[in-house]
Formats: sequence, structure tokens, C-alpha cells
Amino acid sequence: MLENLSIDIPNGHIIRIYGKSGCGKSTLLELFMWFWDKSTGIITLSDTEIEENNTKFLRNSESY
Repeated sequence: MLENLSIDIPNGHIIRIYGKSGCGKSTLLELFMWFWDKSTGIITLSDTEIEENNTKFLRNSESY
């Protein structure tokens, strides 16, 4: 479970997400891609809540 997480990724930067098995890497990426609805909190991309972006925009902005 992801808790109390805040990430700010500057526009145009590439990041990697790594860690031990079960630490939430896939969950985080699936939330970014809006494969799942979040239960709490806010996820924004380009200052817009993720639910307000269409999936084509998300898929073009991110890679899994």
C-alpha cells in the first residue's frame, strides 16, 4: 500500500522507479496510467487531475 507519497517530476524528465518486490512500484505506475481509480488523494499531470485527462493523453505522456 502506498501512503503519504508526494512526487514532483519536472516536465521532460525521465525517471525510474525501483525497489524490492511488493513495495508498490507497479501500483504507482498503474495509478499514473489510470488503470485503477485511487481511493484517496490527488494525482495530477500537467496541473490537471488525472481523471480529467483522456487516456490517449496519458498513454502518450507516460510509458509502463
